[in-house]
Amino acid sequence: MISRVHPLLAALAMATVLTGCGNDGNSSSSSSGATNFEWTLTEGSRYTYDYSHTTETMHQWAADEEPMRATLLMDGSIEIIGSAADRGNLNTTNTVVRMIDYNDEGAPVDTMLQELPSNRIEGFASNGSLTGDMSGLYTNYLFPLPPDVIAQGGTSTKAFTTVAKTAEQDYDAKGTNTLTFTGFEQMNGRNCAVLTGDIVFTEVALPEGEVGERSYTVEGKGKYYFDVENGLYVKSSVEITTHIFVNTKIPENDGRGYFMDRVTVDSYEVNLGGTE
Repeated sequence: MISRVHPLLAALAMATVLTGCGNDGNSSSSSSGATNFEWTLTEGSRYTYDYSHTTETMHQWAADEEPMRATLLMDGSIEIIGSAADRGNLNTTNTVVRMIDYNDEGAPVDTMLQELPSNRIEGFASNGSLTGDMSGLYTNYLFPLPPDVIAQGGTSTKAFTTVAKTAEQDYDAKGTNTLTFTGFEQMNGRNCAVLTGDIVFTEVALPEGEVGERSYTVEGKGKYYFDVENGLYVKSSVEITTHIFVNTKIPENDGRGYFMDRVTVDSYEVNLGGTE
């Protein structure tokens, strides 16, 4: 039985689900060995993916407290549906979230479950851009396409802007996913171009000249399998580590202020389930 839970879980889950850049035309490999990574989208085309996301968090709300652990598990489906030549939409469906809290001994003590409503993001293009993807989860992390035509062994850097979120405030941020074309491998019966991704936030606009300490780092790795001949993703696996530290409870602030030290590891897995 799926229970209805308080809005905090729904907000956390939606923020995690929804936490963009590209090219035009069909996927192709040139005679020079360089490859152009592009989706094949036509009216009525449909690619369905099984999606899973695990978040492991360790956080402290006071410097003298032991870190607390929490786990979020999310499973569902992603559909990319063509609406016209080189255009389409991305839908998330059948999404179920479980959130687990732990006691001081590390044993799970509370599990909350919720079904999320289906969500439609419009503006998907064959170059991998998605105008409605405000967080860049899909375009930057799960389904990134190299912005350049690249040969095996080459790299292409996908730059993006995003938001660095803390409980205290949101900050503008910039990042990159540097994609390296390592070669071809068979995956799920398809001959796939393999990309590895190095993800990093290169700039976070933290406030300057204010009392206390603040830091925000994001680093991650991805491995991606793209069917170049048919123009679709087959599989992606991504792990991203985020470390947020804020401490304004210092003598210069008369002991007032805010403290947070949180490390979050997000693991994503996307697998092609079917095509139409």
